[in-house]
Amino acid sequence: MPRSIIVSNGHFFAGIDNRLRIRDLCFPGVGGPNHLNGRSIRFGVWVRNEYSWIDSADWEISIRQSNWGTSSVAKARHRNALTAFDFEFDLSPKSSLLTIGVTAHNLGGSSEEIRIFCAEQLCINESDIGDTTLFHARSGAMLHFKADVGVAFYGGSEQGGIASYSCGTTGFGGAEGTYRDAEDGVLSNHPIAQGSVDCTYSVVTNAHALSSSAAWFAILPVQHPLSRGVKLPLISKEVCLSVRHDSELRGKELHSRLDPKFDRLPPDIAAFSIS
Repeated sequence: MPRSIIVSNGHFFAGIDNRLRIRDLCFPGVGGPNHLNGRSIRFGVWVRNEYSWIDSADWEISIRQSNWGTSSVAKARHRNALTAFDFEFDLSPKSSLLTIGVTAHNLGGSSEEIRIFCAEQLCINESDIGDTTLFHARSGAMLHFKADVGVAFYGGSEQGGIASYSCGTTGFGGAEGTYRDAEDGVLSNHPIAQGSVDCTYSVVTNAHALSSSAAWFAILPVQHPLSRGVKLPLISKEVCLSVRHDSELRGKELHSRLDPKFDRLPPDIAAFSIS
């Protein structure tokens, strides 16, 4: 399936489809392994006592910008015209930290609590055998790992970090996955699961009537996550804003270097190229 958004820095590659599902998560090289391997990372929302996955038909999605593989912007608007989201995907050129800034727009006439969920079903090293997912209390992250490969998932808003989470099994013994746990708007806070696993977690933000509020998510590959001396970093809103700044600068640099210079071509060829 084609990817509507691609962000990459040569060491990390994320492919996102036209329903804002992350479908490819490749590191330490662009060619693989793909640690999703047919699975996905997707977002859902609970607001006004109703749950909806953003990849469902309830949402109209538009991809608004792609900035030379360093950042992209998308918008999702609910069919009831009361809720909309802006998503900004930014990849650090200095590390492999992918940040996802979310602006929640409350288009209704009353203040609302908005719960944003991220559900991930990883397949580390392209196999679902022997994976582990857990809540890493020291860093406030959800950690998926197998052997020497790990992926940490973060989130937060002005109300704090990860608000709730659930780790469980999927595709085994009839288990569908923890994403089902999210669909009543409340997660069980089950802290660890092993085998063929998945995880769902949420952040909470409050938006007054006809106003907006902000939340953020982040994904960080981690090598040797359980080795002595390896500590998961603390990721904050300020870190995410710094990544956005760096990715925008990198995009401008690439644009200046790669933008076609038609004025250097012979006139007849330049005219043909521009047309």
